[in-house]
Amino acid sequence: MNNILQKRIEEAAEQYAYTNWENDDYHEGAEEGMPFDPIGYLEKCFKKAATFALQNQWISVEEALPKKIEDKNYSKYVLTRQEYYDNEYYVIARYDYGFDMWVSTHYFKPEFITHWMPIPSLEGGEE
Repeated sequence: MNNILQKRIEEAAEQYAYTNWENDDYHEGAEEGMPFDPIGYLEKCFKKAATFALQNQWISVEEALPKKIEDKNYSKYVLTRQEYYDNEYYVIARYDYGFDMWVSTHYFKPEFITHWMPIPSLEGGEE
């Protein structure tokens, strides 16, 4: 995930946590020195959820294609979704800008690709 997006998530998480904490009756009457940090907890939950959602969004091929790798004529490998005979199939593929088509090492029907997304990181960090 890029630095700008990461910063936006952190800012939104902080704003969300404080806004929701101030509007929540849960903290009313809580003793000082409470070991549980609800604002920090809300921020952490928001960041995890926002990061997961942003990393797992399908992008329509009509809206955009994967970005071309600098000095190459193709994109990074991405996860693609095909809709074929009322079924969905998923294939790792990349877009070849030289031939203007999807390519993969697996058998698939590139003409039925409707969506793609970056391959989600298992570590939750940058690929």
